[in-house]
Amino acid sequence: MMKQAAGTSTTPVFTFRGDENTGVGWSSADKLSLIAGGVSGAEVTSTGISGSSTSTGSFGAGYF
Repeated sequence: MMKQAAGTSTTPVFTFRGDENTGVGWSSADKLSLIAGGVSGAEVTSTGISGSSTSTGSFGAGYF
């Protein structure tokens, strides 16, 4: 089991070496946030994937 500090929707908990503002964060209960450049690009929940206001769409059940 991996446990880390919560982070935020724009501050990733899991990052890449040399790119501290890109990775995976926690936006709220039961939501993962995919972050690029310090901006939440997508949120993953049990019901699907939704994009941010600057993304080009959202995805729901049936895409996976």
